[in-house]
Amino acid sequence: MIVQDDCGACAIAKELLSEYIEQEKLILLNINSEEGMKMAEKHKIESVPTIINEKDEFQQKCYLYKDGFKMQCEDGTEKVLSTTKE
Repeated sequence: MIVQDDCGACAIAKELLSEYIEQEKLILLNINSEEGMKMAEKHKIESVPTIINEKDEFQQKCYLYKDGFKMQCEDGTEKVLSTTKE
């Protein structure tokens, strides 16, 4: 997930997705870091937070809904996220 310092929406997304971050299923990249800038340029990221699914040959941008419970990807698929802690 591409994030930025002092970004309110990024802070909310990080909190909502903290279980994925803790399990290392979601990696955070600051858009101001070298790797973050490269990724943002590669995928033409214009706003943060943005989730990028880049695994094997499958690559697409996914956007987190403001409610934090769903995300939608470029291919039109929606995914409901579990935000409950186990």
